[in-house]
Amino acid sequence: MKRQAVTLSRADTGTMHPIFRAVLDELRQRQVRWALLRSPADLMTPLDGDIDVLVHSADMSAARNIFLALGFVRVPRVGTHFLAFDAPTDQWFWFHVVDDLSFLGGQVKTYAAEGCLARRLDSELPRLAPDDGFWVLLLHCALDKRAVAARHRSTLQRDAAKELLTGPMAAFMARFCGTGSAAVTPHALVEMIIREQWTELERTLWELADRWMHRHRASFLRRRWDDAAQYADAAKRAIRSPGLSVALLGPDGAGKSTLAAGIAQSFKMPVSIMYMGLTGGFLKQVDRLRVPGVVFVGRAMVIWRRYLRGRLHQARGRLVVFDRYVLDAAVPHPQRLNRMQRMSRWLDFYLCPPPDLVLVLDAPGDVMHRRKGEYQADMLEDWRRHFRDLQRRFPDAVEIVDASQDKDAVRIDATQRILRRYRERDVD
Repeated sequence: MKRQAVTLSRADTGTMHPIFRAVLDELRQRQVRWALLRSPADLMTPLDGDIDVLVHSADMSAARNIFLALGFVRVPRVGTHFLAFDAPTDQWFWFHVVDDLSFLGGQVKTYAAEGCLARRLDSELPRLAPDDGFWVLLLHCALDKRAVAARHRSTLQRDAAKELLTGPMAAFMARFCGTGSAAVTPHALVEMIIREQWTELERTLWELADRWMHRHRASFLRRRWDDAAQYADAAKRAIRSPGLSVALLGPDGAGKSTLAAGIAQSFKMPVSIMYMGLTGGFLKQVDRLRVPGVVFVGRAMVIWRRYLRGRLHQARGRLVVFDRYVLDAAVPHPQRLNRMQRMSRWLDFYLCPPPDLVLVLDAPGDVMHRRKGEYQADMLEDWRRHFRDLQRRFPDAVEIVDASQDKDAVRIDATQRILRRYRERDVD
């Protein structure tokens, strides 16, 4: 499928955000059998969590291709998560695509997905039938989330008056309740909801889940063995596509620390900030040794320890943001250096491999001087020129960001560039 950008204009979209509209149109055009597991409260704004979508197992490949073609980023973790960012509104959209209905990390499997999709409400936003949706929401809250949140209680109470004892999920609930005492039935669970006996309801479901897992332990282990190849493939994908590494460079006053903090606060993937400057932290103690060879080895050990910590976070699927990097050595030092110090700084430049993406925060010297005031504007302007020259040396890794904008505009710009690098890697 040809890759296309999601149009983010709100014209002619009614109450549905264009990102939702693009996904819906493509799923419908490709005839993907799917349904929302929990309907968003507002289709124009993102959710606090992810948007869970149930897809027929035979259509999972088509669904994945659709999300990638629309510019979504595959979240680097075991599972199928897709992330999109709407820059004009500074909003995130996270879709979690599954092909089964299971709870407690797959320990409670219903095998009801195909049956639920066969009787879904096929409207503009396909949803599960009311009775199936009721039981899925209840088990999701009580087992996956450990408690029925207040925002879901009214929904469950509203639907508790409906006919809930038909359909594939009701059939599963009859088997699920059969693992407990004779007094526990699906009807008894509904009565607890009507009477607002939430604590007793949660305790009962946990007891049922515990007994279910105990009774199905042998079959659970067999399923885990049968699924080993699938999990191995997912793990291989995670290893091949770990988290991204991004270095933020620029003179003092460019806004590196502000941008790093903004990304950590707003980015929807896990973020680790690592300091990789050439002067701060434990490097100060190493430099006091004053023995040239020993100093270099000590500095190399400190810097590589930081670098390897970053690689470990990447392997765990995190976005690693390096505040400064060894590439700072390309910029003249503010103090006069002797020959050995210049040699050491030259070696620092080549000490670590470049990160996946280098964002050079670029602003006029007088702007950076007004922000921090530690160095003169002409010196900052000279450093700016050297930082910009890194793009010529590393054209595939270095991008220039206009840091004279306000901090939110810089963060949004950087976020788009980071996500674009994720997408380029998915295509490769």
